[in-house]
Amino acid sequence: SERLMRLLPAPAAPASNAKAASQPASLNQKLTQLQNDGSVVAGLYRNANRTFYKHVVELYMWWRDAEQVAGYLDQAYGLTGKKHKSLKQGINFSRLFWLAWGPDNGLTDDKANRCSRVLNKLHEL
Repeated sequence: SERLMRLLPAPAAPASNAKAASQPASLNQKLTQLQNDGSVVAGLYRNANRTFYKHVVELYMWWRDAEQVAGYLDQAYGLTGKKHKSLKQGINFSRLFWLAWGPDNGLTDDKANRCSRVLNKLHEL
């Protein structure tokens, strides 16, 4: 942060324009705050990412147990009220995400589809 501030020296401003003279200092101060905030946000993002993937693995492990009980998943998936297409390749895990997350947690068909692809890759291992 200090190194960047040295790279961004305050340009000389006409003596008659005090507001213009304070702008670079104000910008540098705001930049420092944004950099500090960026460190916090990056940490939160990493933590959220780890939490998400841990949850995905837990869902998969639950699914493995649930698929062993005849008819259980079909009955559970029916509770979502969503129609789902079967896939030509792989398993349609989007139903699992709709079951676990429901419609009130920001889940979209696109997000459920991407999560399903992640679980299919895990399932291939």
